Amino acid sequence: MCEDFNKFFTEKIIRTIISKVIEKVVSQRLRDYLNSRNLDTKFQSAYNKDHSTETTLLKVLNDALRVADAKQPTLLVLLDLSAAFDTIDHELLLSRLDYLFGINGAALQWLRSSLTGRMQGVFIDGVSSPVFSLQFGVPQGSVLGPLLFTLYTSPVGDIAECYDVKYHLYADDTQIYLSLDADGRVQKKLVEDCVRDISKWMAVNKLKLNCDKTHASSFSETTTALISALKDYFGETVMSCDVAKPPDFDPLDCG
Repeated sequence: MCEDFNKFFTEKIIRTIISKVIEKVVSQRLRDYLNSRNLDTKFQSAYNKDHSTETTLLKVLNDALRVADAKQPTLLVLLDLSAAFDTIDHELLLSRLDYLFGINGAALQWLRSSLTGRMQGVFIDGVSSPVFSLQFGVPQGSVLGPLLFTLYTSPVGDIAECYDVKYHLYADDTQIYLSLDADGRVQKKLVEDCVRDISKWMAVNKLKLNCDKTHASSFSETTTALISALKDYFGETVMSCDVAKPPDFDPLDCG
């Protein structure tokens, strides 16, 4: 029995290594294709070379500081998804890769085969659950999964651009922001409508906003609160923060 287990374990390791190598090759080819045709997702700092949470923080902070010089406050909405990688619809993903990014033919069929046929079950203390076929989700720990996720959610940026609202993405975290004039009501309504359309798009595409982590904040000339809010958003250690939600702004009615 020990020999059978060692054989099974060795074969599994070999299959995993080969799978990772193939995924890395496909991922690089796909990135080269997207870059050569300028199809890569704009303002997405996750899973991109030379990008990180720091580039996200610097981009948003720089935009806020530039309008602060003109004595204009910034309205910032932080959006977060629940179990984002687990709810991606395979058919929607494949369709989007075809009509938005021009990936078709053998390449699309290969991606279809890599997504389909995946099974999931639980084995605890010698007892196994029924095994189910996975119709949704991409493996978050895989090489190709994160890239497919960013392509799947790329229309979020298009929605923000339709409202002429600035945005920046980091994986499943989205920052929507806009400078306010003296009154601010027009811009607040604009951002609110933008967030609601993003929420509707996510619902149609099997994604769900995490209401507990979705909130709005306004910042004026001081940058301390803005830096603290963004660091807190990305899970870093934060000192005291004076962030306050604008009383007349409802970014999302999660009720």
